Amino acid sequence: MNRLVIIIIGLGFVGLIIIIPTLINLLRAKLIGLNLSFIDSWKLTQNKVVNNGLLKTILKFKQNDIPFQINELIAQRLAGGDLNNCLDGLIYAKQNGLDTNFKIVSAIDLAGKNVAESFVDSNKIYEVRISGMSNTKITIDYRIEYKYQFPSVFIDKNEEKVKSKISEKIMKFLETWTEYNEIETEQMIRNNILNSDYWENNLRIIALKQDYLIRKK
Repeated sequence: MNRLVIIIIGLGFVGLIIIIPTLINLLRAKLIGLNLSFIDSWKLTQNKVVNNGLLKTILKFKQNDIPFQINELIAQRLAGGDLNNCLDGLIYAKQNGLDTNFKIVSAIDLAGKNVAESFVDSNKIYEVRISGMSNTKITIDYRIEYKYQFPSVFIDKNEEKVKSKISEKIMKFLETWTEYNEIETEQMIRNNILNSDYWENNLRIIALKQDYLIRKK
């Protein structure tokens, strides 16, 4: 009987060691207006990541109606990430209708980049102009406005490379094209050469506007 009592007392003591810090952190959260579940408070406590700064950041997630998993926040914190940087990016994405999630912003943050600024850059519009592409029958001047697929933070945004690849694609087309008709030529390029599949899968860009000036020689 004495042995059983000792075991019960021991388990109770261990329980208090675990429960009391968790309850303290629940109270700390409550004092700043953050309602945490006992399980979330326990996870934060066990991983030794709790401080007022973190609790205030979690409160901001809730105030801005940004969904989150406590395990993801803990993992980001333990990896040395900046949760406020992640949150700013998620708020910007929400306000601008960008389809993202915590895994994406986590990767951007851990790469040492400003998440919100990276998302702003995703909406930047680029322009390429190419003149004088020709064969023995026609000459083509070409202009395109485009932006990069979201998220574009890890894409090499090199306009000269894009220009070179488009020029090469059109020149290969011109090597075998023998028509004079401007409309027919433009339709062929739009539908079969510089089509959506080429933009999305080869160059990973979104074509916004294309202009063709096609002249007979």
